Amino acid sequence: MEIHSTVKGLRESLKKYKLKNQTIGFVPTMGYLHEGHFNLMEESKKRNDITVVSIFVNPLQFNDIKDFEKYPKNEEGDIESLTKLGIDILFLPSSEEIYGQVGEAKIEMKIPALMKNLCAPSRIGHFEGVIHIVSKLFNYVQPDKVYFGLKDYQQFLIIKELIHNLSFPIEIIGVETVREKSGLAMSSRNSRLTKEESEDATLVYRSMKMAEKNSGKKNITIPTLKEIIKEILLSSNMIKIDYIEILDPDTLENKEFVSGKILIAIAVFLGNVRLIDNIRFEV
Repeated sequence: MEIHSTVKGLRESLKKYKLKNQTIGFVPTMGYLHEGHFNLMEESKKRNDITVVSIFVNPLQFNDIKDFEKYPKNEEGDIESLTKLGIDILFLPSSEEIYGQVGEAKIEMKIPALMKNLCAPSRIGHFEGVIHIVSKLFNYVQPDKVYFGLKDYQQFLIIKELIHNLSFPIEIIGVETVREKSGLAMSSRNSRLTKEESEDATLVYRSMKMAEKNSGKKNITIPTLKEIIKEILLSSNMIKIDYIEILDPDTLENKEFVSGKILIAIAVFLGNVRLIDNIRFEV
């Protein structure tokens, strides 16, 4: 596996593959890799000649400096895992390489229709930071296909629209959430949970599945489904709810009735750890 820490080195390495018209798949990550990440990479390996992975904890997408400082890291372990997986290229830049020694004047992009609810209100500047770094990485790698997990569903829609709106010649592929046996969505942040918090975190998925089960009942309403979810979540005194939303999965607009395509999305805090999850189904 080639490892590059500079944009120049990465671009030079990719030239030889592009000259051979080999397809390039790209999986951007923030490291502390787990099975969810590996699933994205396996999908890329199946569909492309070359797979590039980036590891960069992007400071621009953290609205809380403490959250940024506490974000888990395991560079040595990540490199070992990627080598075993047969990844072709790892891009492992520093903040200085991406943003310069003293930082750069930030171009701020927004997609208002997709950045007005869910995680956007409580994480001011988060998606602007995501759009900024993703645009840079797309420019550096110039991949044919990119792979994103659907656990971060709002992020997936935003990047999909970014690609469409700016005419990037890239196909975006969303990969379903990988879960632990308990149903808990795999996340790098799970490593910061205590044993008791991990157990209570399983209520997130269980509450959504219970709402889905009840969605087919006659005359069921959106507020009733939210109450079902809320009651299950608050059966734990460790869970603090950030949001419970039931939306149209294509537009992120509020649903008036329990019919058609449904997105249930949840964000909670367990201690200082914020977890998100979602399910999508059709009634």
